[in-house]
Parts: sequence; C-alpha cells; structure tokens
Amino acid sequence: MGILVLTPSHQALFRNLEAARLITQINRAHGTSGVEVLPLEVLSLCMEVKTRLRRNNSAGRVVGPTVTCLLEKGPKPIRLRGLGITDGSRSPAFRILILLNEEHGPTTRRLG
Repeated sequence: MGILVLTPSHQALFRNLEAARLITQINRAHGTSGVEVLPLEVLSLCMEVKTRLRRNNSAGRVVGPTVTCLLEKGPKPIRLRGLGITDGSRSPAFRILILLNEEHGPTTRRLG
C-alpha cells in the first residue's frame, strides 16, 4: 500500500516507496516521468478532501469523510483513497492522507 501525507498546499510530508512507485506509474501513463510531480488525479482527490473536510470540520470531527477514485490507466487499476485529518479544533490546519492500492482482480465498480 502506498502512503502519501500532504499539507493543504499539496506539499509532501511523507511518501513511502510504494507510493513513489505508483505515482511514477500514473505519471508514465500520462506521458510524464518522475515522482516529484503529483498526478492530476491525486491533486483532484486532495481538492475534494479539502472541500469535504472544511464542510464537516464545523462539527469538530478529527477525521473527515473518505474520498475514493479508481484510475484505470496503466497496466493495473490503482485505487486512491483520501481523507483529511485535523487536530479536532476549528483550526484550518490539517493533513491529507492518500492511500494508493494497485487493484488485483476484476473491477466490478468504477468510481470518479
């Protein structure tokens, strides 16, 4: 499982090796290379996480709702799951957690 932790301005705070490999794979499918550039799908997921977290943060929730999408470009589909994590206060400071999983087997449901 790839793990990516970002600031609200999309700066990477943590990226494990599997996340780096999957990001490179997504970028190659788009004709770009490297791991330093976040794919558009990851950025779009981050924007949706931020929108939902801000909407739900008024309730003082620590973890926002999960946002999921499936990328079907490249050799295997990659499922992205994103969620926002706050400190429980009404502060605008939060982190975005993105989990990347390579799908193994038939896909029965297509998302976003």
